[in-house]
Amino acid sequence: MNPELVVSRLYHDVDIIEVAVSVWNGTFGGTVELYVAQDELEEVAEKLRGFPNSPVDQRDVSLGTFDPKLACGGASLRFFCIDRAGHVRLEVKLEGGHPLAKARQRVDLFANIDAASIDSFIPELVSLSRNNRQEAVLRFDGAVMRA
Repeated sequence: MNPELVVSRLYHDVDIIEVAVSVWNGTFGGTVELYVAQDELEEVAEKLRGFPNSPVDQRDVSLGTFDPKLACGGASLRFFCIDRAGHVRLEVKLEGGHPLAKARQRVDLFANIDAASIDSFIPELVSLSRNNRQEAVLRFDGAVMRA
């Protein structure tokens, strides 16, 4: 598997889209299924547009829910600069499980990305939201994150 974050459409109707958010940084990975409103992926795309615009720019995105009483899951994405040159890191938190399970599963990881990858990801998210494609892919740089 390539180091990347993939948002795949599983189901949609007039109100919601069910998606799977999968992530792999070369060391850790996971997948969670969650629900978003029809226009939510376009709102995420708009929020990411122009990132990063300064060395202190940070964008936070949350999809789905982290409520353990619900069967669906949640994804949290934090895009931030790691230096004054504008190099970007992504922190991803995925959590999901069934309310009857004794414990929910969780993945927390970091990945290095570049602004061009975000620029490519934005129109894919919009197209996914409009039912014109099955997935949107955010590619990470090839270096494996080490602790």
